[in-house]
Amino acid sequence: MGNGVMPYVIDLDFLSKFYGAEDKELKNELLKLTEPYINQFDEDFEIEDGWLPAKEILHSFLNGESDNLGENTAKCWYIIELIIQCTGKLMNNDQWYPGGDIDFFYGYDEFNIAKIDRLDKIAIRSSDDFPTVFTIDRSDFPQAKNNIVNSDIEASQKTQFEEWIATAQSKNSDLILYCY
Repeated sequence: MGNGVMPYVIDLDFLSKFYGAEDKELKNELLKLTEPYINQFDEDFEIEDGWLPAKEILHSFLNGESDNLGENTAKCWYIIELIIQCTGKLMNNDQWYPGGDIDFFYGYDEFNIAKIDRLDKIAIRSSDDFPTVFTIDRSDFPQAKNNIVNSDIEASQKTQFEEWIATAQSKNSDLILYCY
């Protein structure tokens, strides 16, 4: 499954502030950051094909309305990735993209699917298509690292995963893995 991994370091507590954001200044700052890129999603997921407009999905997210997405979860996950790109840090992934089998991630409890907050209050179901999104909470880093180090993947992938964990720890943040 998938063609590779896009790893992001971001604080889940910070990311979750955008969902149902009551802070208008925070909301407006995110809208400014995403403005140059948001319309690209309407080219890939066309409104004429039944997809909601990207700005509508973004505003639903900012208003804390995930229950009205219907069949738009794939587009929503790409928009969440845009938020993460604008507010987090993309890590080097040259050992995981292209390529990088991620099927074994499903067997690890600390690799949470479709979770972008620490308290499980944001309920956006996983997409039936790409992307598959895994989150590793910073409290689960030791076990995640142990599982990866003891897996059958390439040594270079293990080393790079350890670098992702080390960077996230140094920033008191978490790890979100977008898998395509």
